[in-house]
Amino acid sequence: MPSNRHLPDWIKGYCEYLEHTESPNLFKKWVAISAIGSVLRRKCYLSWHKHAPTFPNMYIVIVGPAAVGKGIAMGPAYNMLKRLDITMSAQSTTRQALIEDLTESTTVEIYDGSTVTESNLTIFSKEFSVFLGHQNVELISNITDWFDCENEWTYKTKGRGTEKIEGLFVNLIGATTPGILQKTLTEDAISGGLTSRIVLVYAQEKSKIVPIPMLSTEAPKLLDHLERDLGSIACLHGEFRLTEDVIHKWVDWYIEQESEDTFKNHSRLQGYSGRRPLHLLKLMMIMSASRSDEMVITSDDFDTAVSTLREAEVCMPEVFKGYGQNVLAEFVEIAMNEIRKDGLLSKKDFLRRHVNDLDLEDLNKILGTLEGMGFCSLIAKPSGVYIRYLGG
Repeated sequence: MPSNRHLPDWIKGYCEYLEHTESPNLFKKWVAISAIGSVLRRKCYLSWHKHAPTFPNMYIVIVGPAAVGKGIAMGPAYNMLKRLDITMSAQSTTRQALIEDLTESTTVEIYDGSTVTESNLTIFSKEFSVFLGHQNVELISNITDWFDCENEWTYKTKGRGTEKIEGLFVNLIGATTPGILQKTLTEDAISGGLTSRIVLVYAQEKSKIVPIPMLSTEAPKLLDHLERDLGSIACLHGEFRLTEDVIHKWVDWYIEQESEDTFKNHSRLQGYSGRRPLHLLKLMMIMSASRSDEMVITSDDFDTAVSTLREAEVCMPEVFKGYGQNVLAEFVEIAMNEIRKDGLLSKKDFLRRHVNDLDLEDLNKILGTLEGMGFCSLIAKPSGVYIRYLGG
């Protein structure tokens, strides 16, 4: 297949375009990954399992504090997808409206002489928790079902009985904060349902401080190349093929990851851990499409997919830090972040910052916990009590 690419790698090009912004590097990379999944759609696949092909859709949610740069990372990708007429849901919607979006997206395509029915939809939400609503069990259940891209998905309506959507393909990119995500999802969704299908990409801080976020003189040209190349990726169709050395690497990786059990100490990520091989297969297709029109997954694509996934997994447990029955749990994380950042701060000042959320008794409980962990120590001075960061 002849190549019309302007950039050697689309994901790297997207990150380069946003280089002079404060958005965390992980956010830029994973938004780019999602954009490629959106344009590949159901027409591209990998024949891995005998019973069904694997499609390149991914559920990705970037997670971090407010104003850390989530929207900055997502903006250019959203605009490019709109210009390519990729079907996207509204950023705030209902279950029924989302089903209607899927129904209206259904098309009949002809690839290499074969007629194929597809229902391709990208859920693109800069406020993912608002999109889901508070513990919206039915909507969460449906989105969970859609991840597997079934040939046929049926649902019941009040007036028309049972209806179906053929050739399902749903790609998802969202953004939220840790606290809001925890409040939005049920324990079932966190432990083994929806979040096991999501790659949670966490970053605590901005990548850099940029007082004047001006685009470089090369940015317009780079954006043009990104849009043209994403259009080329959108034209791909058919089966991704694996080189022989990828098969050998996969076998070694699969056995190793089964034995190491990365998230054995994180119960809320056990479901994700079981689906990690599937996430990697999807990433391999996306990495191949990012650099070439040949639809061949090489050893380099495999290595890049593995390293990219591991890079995100390092910070995944941070998303659920403090999650539990303790009503003060979210403030434990807040206290840790502020103590770590300041190194030494006044207990009085911390209480003043959070006077609407904590009283002195609550604060003493939190500091007692952190002191017991060896995270900080309390120092009495004539001017008051100070909290000193001890590391970790």
